[in-house]
Amino acid sequence: MELEVKILTEVIEKQLGITYKQMMSPTRLKELVYSRAIFSVIARRYLNMTFHKIGELLKRDHSSIIFYMKKHDNEYELYKDYRDMYKKIYASVEALFIINTEFNADYLRAKIKDMQSEIDMTNAMIMKYEERIKNMEEA
Repeated sequence: MELEVKILTEVIEKQLGITYKQMMSPTRLKELVYSRAIFSVIARRYLNMTFHKIGELLKRDHSSIIFYMKKHDNEYELYKDYRDMYKKIYASVEALFIINTEFNADYLRAKIKDMQSEIDMTNAMIMKYEERIKNMEEA
């Protein structure tokens, strides 16, 4: 996961001229807010990171990351400057993941492992809830 974050932050810095340090700052300049939102959307949707982890990386509360996610589709649809920034970053990140086949294979293996962990946790919760329902019905 660290390599993916490094690639994403380097792409943002190269394409937009916004450093990782600037993204973590409390500044509310439009370009910085957009860069945080784009970082958050890509990290969540394509790198499967949790809201909490993304928040830690950007020095933000997880609720800020949820806000970015909710606003993304609207911003993308309505604001050309946001849409252009997102497309530029996404295309660069996607190209790096596809071009580097060794990284791509490792990335997919890690993604499978993360998904399996999520499945295992979900199955454990389902079993707990089913047991709870059974106890309720017996009472």
